[in-house]
Amino acid sequence: MRRLWLGHMEIAKLLIEKDADVNAKDEDGETPRDKAIQLERTVTAALTLLDSTLRYKRTKTDALLRKHGGKMGAELKAAEPVAEAATPEPPTIKAPEANSDKEKALELLFGTNSTITEKDEAFLSAAKKGKLDKVKSLLAEGVDIDCSDAFSCTGLFWASANNHKSIVEFLIEKGANLNAGAGIGGTPLARAAYEGHVEVVELLIAKGADVNAKDVSGSSPLDSADDSVAEILRKNGAR
Repeated sequence: MRRLWLGHMEIAKLLIEKDADVNAKDEDGETPRDKAIQLERTVTAALTLLDSTLRYKRTKTDALLRKHGGKMGAELKAAEPVAEAATPEPPTIKAPEANSDKEKALELLFGTNSTITEKDEAFLSAAKKGKLDKVKSLLAEGVDIDCSDAFSCTGLFWASANNHKSIVEFLIEKGANLNAGAGIGGTPLARAAYEGHVEVVELLIAKGADVNAKDVSGSSPLDSADDSVAEILRKNGAR
């Protein structure tokens, strides 16, 4: 599959110019500005179709979104009026224009991932949310344990990122690639180290995770590790 990674400020500007909704919320109630504050790369906040909870530094994209009226999900929620219960009208869905500039921009930025299935997505979501039984059942149904999303992040990555140690243990036991997905978020170890998940970091290292694996920017787990785990990494050869 083809993947083009983040870092394109011009794409962000193009999407905004073409009326991308700067306050669209994902299933977790997060807006593009929430994502901008979570990600190091400046383009991320211009898109409303991301399925990512990567938490990195505030960047120039946050300023760009604020300039165009972008708000945090919490701000939008606080501003919502309390409405009386009523049967909602079905939303009017406008068919996308063929070969629109917005679609071209998204394809240019992320490429296409035609191989991921609904079951793959469900598996990645279950790993992210700590639903071990669901992870087990989907693997039993034949889901590839190392399937990944548009950011090259696997189930093991998401379980490690969210401190779901039981899922991390299970996936490792079932043969998950410890160093898969050194994309925008780095490896499972890199993300667990960034979040400061001590037990998960120790588990991944004990099982053979590469303490010096580089992500697409050339950074190692130690480069962004939380202080609580930095020494653990160094003791195991990280540099």
